[in-house]
Amino acid sequence: MGDEQNEGTWARQAFVPRTEEGGVRKEVSVSAAEPLPDAVARAAQYVLADIQGGEPLPIVLSYVPRAEDGKLGMVVVRIGDDMYGFGVDRTAPSAELMFILAEGIQEHLSETALAWGAARPVCAGHRHPASPHVEGGTAYWACPEEGRRLAEIGQLQRRSGDLPPPR
Repeated sequence: MGDEQNEGTWARQAFVPRTEEGGVRKEVSVSAAEPLPDAVARAAQYVLADIQGGEPLPIVLSYVPRAEDGKLGMVVVRIGDDMYGFGVDRTAPSAELMFILAEGIQEHLSETALAWGAARPVCAGHRHPASPHVEGGTAYWACPEEGRRLAEIGQLQRRSGDLPPPR
């Protein structure tokens, strides 16, 4: 170990998204991020409602389109000073979008400074987070240990009147 310096987790390091264009790797400017496409934004509201739970985090989502085809892009997640991203097909069916967003946001969330080690969303009765799944056109949270289905995505933390049921 010696002179090595601990630079923190992957999520806390500088995020430099890359793409390949004509066989050449190029960096994508995060400053080119734009608001989420409508379908992605609708799916994200349900995912974030469950992930936020009773202790909201300053999670901001933006989108970097992939110029080649218009349907693929990258969701950029900012939480305080931390930032990470993941790919998304904005034309995917609603349940698949919710699954992709839940899995992508959750992947590095507990490594960020503001959510360090937190299980989000909480799996009732356990210390681990619920895990997202999609089956038969429905996105839902399940206990990864017991395989038990907990609730549809968007319904886990639902308070009456907050959000209409997901479609």
